[in-house]
Amino acid sequence: MVCAAIEAAWRSPEHERAAARLDELCERLVSLEAPWRRDVAQLLGRLDDKRYDAVLAELMHDETSSVARSVRVLSAATSARAAEAT
Repeated sequence: MVCAAIEAAWRSPEHERAAARLDELCERLVSLEAPWRRDVAQLLGRLDDKRYDAVLAELMHDETSSVARSVRVLSAATSARAAEAT
């Protein structure tokens, strides 16, 4: 629910607030449970903001396979879209 709210606010006048909340989540990432890390990874993939590439790289090697898999799937989908656009 938090990630959905961040995403909704990302492209609105509330962008700065959403970015601050996302930054907080990224800073606490190691202490978050796997479902939270998975949601954050998916959100970061959808936002496609280069500032969070290092966080996505970290999540790609997450100890929980479903989190790491989420990042790899998002990466593959983004690469496929980029290839189609060229």
